[in-house]
Amino acid sequence: MIHVSYGLHDRDGHYTKFVGTSMTSIFENTREEVTVHILHDSTLTPDNRDKLNYVTGKYNQKIKFCNVAQLMPDRLKLLAEKIPEITKGRFSIGTFYRLLITELLPKHGVERLIYLDADILVNLDIAELWFTKLGDHPLAAVSEVEATANHMIPNKHIIATNRVRQEDYFNAGVLLLDLKAINSAVENIFVDGINFLADNPKCECFDQDILNNYFSTTYLKLPRRFDFFVQADRQFEKTNKLAPCIYHYAGQEISFDMKNVYSKLFFDHFMRTPWFSVETIGLMYEYLRRMNYQMKISLQQMSSILARKRRAFFIEKQVIGAMKKFFRIADEEELIDAKSPHAIETLIKAMRDSQGKKIFFVMVTDIKPLHAKLTAAGFKYGEDFVNGRNFLTENQGGAPVNSYAFIKAM
Repeated sequence: MIHVSYGLHDRDGHYTKFVGTSMTSIFENTREEVTVHILHDSTLTPDNRDKLNYVTGKYNQKIKFCNVAQLMPDRLKLLAEKIPEITKGRFSIGTFYRLLITELLPKHGVERLIYLDADILVNLDIAELWFTKLGDHPLAAVSEVEATANHMIPNKHIIATNRVRQEDYFNAGVLLLDLKAINSAVENIFVDGINFLADNPKCECFDQDILNNYFSTTYLKLPRRFDFFVQADRQFEKTNKLAPCIYHYAGQEISFDMKNVYSKLFFDHFMRTPWFSVETIGLMYEYLRRMNYQMKISLQQMSSILARKRRAFFIEKQVIGAMKKFFRIADEEELIDAKSPHAIETLIKAMRDSQGKKIFFVMVTDIKPLHAKLTAAGFKYGEDFVNGRNFLTENQGGAPVNSYAFIKAM
């Protein structure tokens, strides 16, 4: 029997579908018997629980539910007291539930376990990972350098402070765990880990940093195919080819682009789950209708503004030629090089000098820091400046369509 576990906190009821899709990918590709352990809280709705049961029953597999909020309220109370910001960050509290596995599942006779994040699709027989020999290693994982094809985010506090070497830092999205060995190595991984985070508030990867703090020098390094970051291939390698791998869609890499094999793989499995229904198609139509409506409103607003104001541009020098072509910028229109010395000060002065008679199209890669500075200086977005990249197609250097939020809401 193969044992697999997920941590599940579903604040708005739309997250469980990813767990169900991940489970479906396991069942579609695995011949062995599998028991899935769902570590959840009260946010798991009866409807979503029924759908998880349906997915499991469809493939004649097994599922067990562990309500950590009921079984271990003292642990969650400790987490809320020590790490109160967990409710405000980009990570779900459910990510900590994997740290409770070593306390909960051995009571049910589970000694060996595969833990998966919900944004995982298994495109191989998971028995390949299950039967990996751990030897004296307490767990097995893929280093983040390997998982990302040498494109890992380097500014991790636990690495910067020399607690963990960058080449040893592993991703915790796919883990093969020897629960007895972990319990022997650390008295209580949850309690000790939470105390570690409280003492090291600059750690931003929470439970992953905890696991690396204790096991970065003792884990078994797995090949990349057991935790293959989709983002790395999409951005850098661009092979767009499937292989027998465990694919990690970290960074919200699921989209509606069916020309991309990774998106197609996700939907191929999602459509086999009960979350894909007539209501889903209705939501897709409503999303497109609202998007079309919002686009027309935006065009009306921009038309109104340009009727009263002249244009000006804040553009990085290397793309000025292209932007002149795309926006048909006339010679008399003001243009500021975003890479010139004191560029921001020059922009603010130009905006003040215009006395509200110009609207500045800001064409920089990351507008957020500049947006904050211009707002603090008294300028209004949509009146005094706009994000010019929003007017570019993806082929012209604009941001790609972010369909993940919609997919999550389906």
